[in-house]
Amino acid sequence: MTIDGDSVQFIARGYDMQLICRYNASPPVSNVSWKRNGTVIATNATVVINDSRITIPHYNESQIRLKINKTTSQDAGNYTCDVTNGMGPSSDATVIVIEGVF
Repeated sequence: MTIDGDSVQFIARGYDMQLICRYNASPPVSNVSWKRNGTVIATNATVVINDSRITIPHYNESQIRLKINKTTSQDAGNYTCDVTNGMGPSSDATVIVIEGVF
């Protein structure tokens, strides 16, 4: 399983960002979650924190997408995609750096 893009990604503040986590699991995944700095922000197709800017626009047996509209400096951090199936857990991470627009 992998998160698309580099291990460190730079996003301009105020722009939308989308992270894509791809996985090919057998048996199929039972749970997929996104974490920011260790805190779960979404599980499967549900955003679990109170932030209307965050959505899960796509979730299926092979990928999950996390979208954050109009990024702020608080969106910077370590993002982890955790995937669990009958064989156990697996994860990948990327660091998001929010840059000011000059």
